[in-house]
This record gives sequence, C-alpha cells and structure tokens, in this order.
Amino acid sequence: MLFGYFRYEHEAFIKRFELEKDTDERLQSTFRDQYKKFFTEEGENLDIKEFYPGDTNSDQCISKIEFDDPEGISSAIQNPLKYQICDPKKDLPYLVAVFTAYKTDKTNILIQLIEQRRLLLPNNRWILLAHSGLNIKKIKGALLSPDINGITLAEADTFGLQLDNKLTAVFDGSNLLFRSYFQVNRIFDLSEYLVEATEETMKDFFHLESIYSDAATPNLIKQFSESQRKKVARAMALGFIKNLSGLCECGRTRLD
Repeated sequence: MLFGYFRYEHEAFIKRFELEKDTDERLQSTFRDQYKKFFTEEGENLDIKEFYPGDTNSDQCISKIEFDDPEGISSAIQNPLKYQICDPKKDLPYLVAVFTAYKTDKTNILIQLIEQRRLLLPNNRWILLAHSGLNIKKIKGALLSPDINGITLAEADTFGLQLDNKLTAVFDGSNLLFRSYFQVNRIFDLSEYLVEATEETMKDFFHLESIYSDAATPNLIKQFSESQRKKVARAMALGFIKNLSGLCECGRTRLD
C-alpha cells in the first residue's frame, strides 16, 4: 500500500492511495529494488554513521538520526484503513512525499521525496504524447484507443505523479537513515538536529574550494557567534556549498 505525505501551508497530513492490485505489486517491487540500492554505491556497502552536519563527506555514507516520527508515518503503516483515500484533485497539489512499508527482520518505511515537477496536474499545462501502443482513456474528454494511427499530442486533463529512481530516506522504527540532509529536510523539519559547528568544522568550512581563505585563523573563527556557527553547520549539512567551486572560480576570473 502506498501513502502520501502532504503539507498544506504548515500543516502536514497523510492519506493513502487507492491502487489496482497489479499496480500496487509493481510499485512494491520497485521500492524493494530501491531499498537494496539505497545502502550501496557502485556495488560497495556504504557506512552508516551518526549524522553530523559538519561532515564534509556525509554524502559518501548513510547518515542516521534518532527520529520520533512526529508526523505518524508508522501509524499509517500499522493502521492503514484509519487514513482517508487521496483525492487527486483536492490533495495532489500538496504532495511532498510518498512512502510504503518493506519488511525484513523489521518493518522499514521507504520514503521518497516528490518534487513539484514530478506532479501531473491539469493547471501545469502538461502535454501528453500518445501513440497506437498506449491505451490512454481520457485526455480533454477525448478517448484515445489503440487503433489511433501515428502519434498524438494532447493537453493533459488528468492527474498523476512520477516516482524518482531512488529513495530519499528509510525509517526503521527508531532511526531515520538518509543520504542527503538537503533532500530529507524538504520532507521533515530536521533543523533541531543542526548543532553548533565545532572549530574543526569551521576550519573545514574555510578550506572548501568555494570558500578558501588564508585569513581563516583561529582568532577569526573565535569571532563567530553561536548562531553564526549554526549557520555554518547548516550550510555544510545542505551540501550545495561544495558544488560552488566552478561558479566562484568564474566570479574570481571576471573580477581579476
């Protein structure tokens, strides 16, 4: 069974999707495959480490935090019929993530972020391409059947979503496991797990290629306030700052 995690303004809620049996079975198979790939990189098992926002190599391991499940995703897995069925027209625009259960020696909840670009909504002006091999039931009130010759373009008058090819996180009942803080933080608010950057983290920050400064002396680092150190830890956790080297280099070249 597939569930949706939605957010309207600042209020989160969970609903279940009504799926045909064969569709549900294919989805379960897809999620199981993604679960196996989640813990590996190029065939090698990844280390699982306690999450630390200042770790410059956090994207090369699985990060782990103790998670209290404040939104109740475990409850949805345990008591699915207590949750309403998703109304695509009403609910889908507010979809943030989907999740399902996978049992090994324990029940794992597999979570995938759904970005807005993966939502098929009529007001997003999607154009569908259909050919004679597809049986698309309805597009703008017209029935498309397999005997249509050639390829047809039509404006979408339906709802849908596209899954990603990887999981965002796994919740094992007590720990939340993830590869990217930036991605999982778009689903759950994990800001409370950001701690003040240590002096070592500050040094790592100033030695990033996009930040590097000869002025990063111990005296300069000591001038950073607690809130500023937390911002450094957050920047390190989000990870994007490590990818700015090319942009910064171009900026320095134009200034020279």
